[in-house]
Amino acid sequence: MSQEYGGHTRTKHMLNLGCGMTHHADWVNVDYVSHDESVLSYDLWLGVPFADETFDVVYHSHVLEHFPRRQGMFFLSECYRVLRPGGLLRVAVPDLENITRAYLTELEAARRNEAGAENRHEWMLIEMLDQLTRDRSEGDMGDYWRRADLPEETFIRQRCGTEFVLFRERDTRRVSGREPLPETPFQRQGDANFARSGETHRWMYDEVSLAGTLRRLGFANIRRRPHNESDDPDVAAYGLDASPDGTVRKPESIFMEARKPFFGRENEDERIHVAVFSTHDSGGAGIAARRLHEGGLALGEASEFFVADLRTPARHVHILPAKYIICNDSDKSYVKSAWLLFAVRGQARIRKEYPRRDFSGETFTGGECVQELGEMPFTEEFDILHLHWIANFLALPSSPAVLKDKPIVWTLHDMRPFTGGCHYADGCGRFTEQCGACPQLGSEDERDASFDTWREQMGRYRKRNLHIVAPSRWLAGQAKKSSLFRRFPVTVIENGHPLDVFKPLDRHALREAAGIGRNDLVLGFSAENLGNKRKGMEYLLACLEELGAGPMRNDIRLMLLGDNPPGEFTACGLRADAVGNVTDRTTMAGYYNMMDALMVPSLEDNMPNVIAEAAGCGTPSIAFEAGGIAEMIAHGQTGWLAPVKDVPGLVQRVAALRETGDGGAVRDTCRKTALARWDVREQARKYQKLFEGILHKEG
Repeated sequence: MSQEYGGHTRTKHMLNLGCGMTHHADWVNVDYVSHDESVLSYDLWLGVPFADETFDVVYHSHVLEHFPRRQGMFFLSECYRVLRPGGLLRVAVPDLENITRAYLTELEAARRNEAGAENRHEWMLIEMLDQLTRDRSEGDMGDYWRRADLPEETFIRQRCGTEFVLFRERDTRRVSGREPLPETPFQRQGDANFARSGETHRWMYDEVSLAGTLRRLGFANIRRRPHNESDDPDVAAYGLDASPDGTVRKPESIFMEARKPFFGRENEDERIHVAVFSTHDSGGAGIAARRLHEGGLALGEASEFFVADLRTPARHVHILPAKYIICNDSDKSYVKSAWLLFAVRGQARIRKEYPRRDFSGETFTGGECVQELGEMPFTEEFDILHLHWIANFLALPSSPAVLKDKPIVWTLHDMRPFTGGCHYADGCGRFTEQCGACPQLGSEDERDASFDTWREQMGRYRKRNLHIVAPSRWLAGQAKKSSLFRRFPVTVIENGHPLDVFKPLDRHALREAAGIGRNDLVLGFSAENLGNKRKGMEYLLACLEELGAGPMRNDIRLMLLGDNPPGEFTACGLRADAVGNVTDRTTMAGYYNMMDALMVPSLEDNMPNVIAEAAGCGTPSIAFEAGGIAEMIAHGQTGWLAPVKDVPGLVQRVAALRETGDGGAVRDTCRKTALARWDVREQARKYQKLFEGILHKEG
C-alpha cells in the first residue's frame, strides 16, 4: 500500500505481530510458527526483529497478555522502537474489567438461584482462570467446549465470538456430561516450555492499566476504539478485529490505539542505517561483529544486528526472521533451526563424498545456506548492508536485480568468502585463479565441491557493489590476490575491543586468590576448540614437553581456556589448569591478568581477538609470526615472535619472558599499544568514515 507523505509517495509499512490465522498479504505478518508463506516465524520474547522506525502501523491482537508484565513492557517498547514518528499502534487484549464484572454478575445471579446462572458462573470461572493456570494444550476451556450437552451455549457464543464457533466446527469430538471426578492424584502435564506457548496468559489488563502502560512508554493520543473503527482508515478497512459478518471477532476485548509522537527528528534522516549480519554473536568473528555493531550504536548509527545463532539477546540484536527458532534450555541461547539443518547437512555431505579428507583439520564450508540476502522484508531500505562471517547462513542474491547497486560492506574474518570452501588455504593458491581438486577435501577432481562453491560465488558476486574490509594487511593481501575479490576495493581496519573491560587489574591479588605463586610463570592458551590443528596444538605440545624436561619445569604453570583440551596437555610434565570455555568478558580479563604470557602458536590466522584482549590487560603474547599475528606483536616490546613451526624458537621466547622479571615495562607497552590501536570506539569511527565515503561517492 502506498500513501502520500510530505508531497511524495512511499510505501506504507504495516506489521501484524502474533498474527495466528488472521493475516493479510499487504502486511508483514509474524508468528511463532508460520502456517503460511506470507507469515514469518519468530519468537517475540526476543523482541521485534526489524530496524528502528520501519513501520507506520503495528498491530497485535491477544498477544500482550501472553507475556509477564515486565516482558510485556519490553515488547511494547519494541513496538514503539520500530514505529515511525506519528505511527499508529493498535492493541487488542482480553478486558479484565469486562471479565471480572461478568463473573460478579453471574456470581450474584447464582446466589439468587436464577435459571442457568450456575452454568454461566462456571463458564466465567473458566474464562477468567483457565488460561492463567493452564499447563496442557486447550486446558479446561477445550474440555468444556467439547461437551455434547453444552449448557448456556448462546451465552458462551456471545462472550467468545468467532473463536468458539470455529472450535466447535473444527473439533467434532463431543464429551457427554461433566468431566468425571478424579480418582488418582493429578499428573502434571505439558513440557517445560508450555508457559511460553501461545496458550497461557501471564498478565491481564483493563482500560486504565493498558493506557497507563502505553503512556509510561512514551505513546500519546491513547484512545479506546470499537472493533471496527480506527484512527487510521486503512487499518479499519482490513477489518482484522471483525468476523466475516462484521461482528466483533473477540467480544471480550479492549481495542486500544496510540501514536508515537513526532519529536527528535531534526537529525534523524542524517543517521546512517546499517544492517549487520553474522552467523553467530559468539566465537571470534561473532564477538568482533557484535562489538562493532555496539560501537556503531554508540556513535549514533541506526544499526541492527541479525544472526542465526544468538547467545546474548539484546535490543537491536535479532535472529533473522523466517523459518523456525529453537530455544536451548541449557544456556537460554537461540538458534535458527534451518541454519543448524543446513550446517549439519553440509558437513554430512562432505564426509560422505570426500572420505580422504582430514577431518581433524580446518573447517570446510560449502555453499549451503538458509536464505539469500534480501529475502528479509525491507533489507533494501538500509543504507549499508554489513556482512561478517555468514557461512551456511546467508548468500548474496543469485539475481543481479535484487539489491542492485546496494552498498555491501563485507568484513573478512577468514578466507572463506573468497575460496571454494576452506577457511584458511594452508598454502594452497588455487583460490587466486579457480578452485577445484581441493587438497583439504583430499580431492583430485577439478570439478569437486570447492569448484562448485567457487563458481556459485563468482555468479553471486558479479555486478555487486561490494566493499571489502580486512582486519589485517595479510588478509587484505590474500583477498586482493583472489579471483573472486580482486576487482573490489579492499580497506584495512583492525578489530576493536572494549578496553574498559580488558584492562590491567590487581594481578597479584588475582593470582593469590587462584593459588598461583608470585614466582610461578603462567602461560595461557586460549581457543574456542583447543584441539584445532590450525591453532598449533601439535607445536605447542612439543614446546611444553621440552619445557617440562628443562630447568624451568617447576616454575611453569599452564592455564588452558577453551573446550576439548587434549589429554597430552596434562601429561607434558608441567602443572596445567583446564579452565574451560569462558564467555564472561570480565572473568576473561581476570585470567589474562593472571598470565605472564599468552601462547599463540597458530599456523595461519587473521588477527586473533585474544592477542589484543590480552594486550589490553597488559599481557604479552608469544606466537608464531603467521598471517596477521606478525602485525600485532612488536618483537621484544609487546611479546615475542618465532618462525612458524619453530618449536626451539618458542622455547627460547619463553626463556626470554622469564628474563624480564615481573615484566613491568613490557606490560606497560602492551597496554599503551592496545589503547593506540584497538579501541572499539576508534574502530567504529573508521567504519563510519568508510560508510560516509561510500554513500557520498554514490550520492
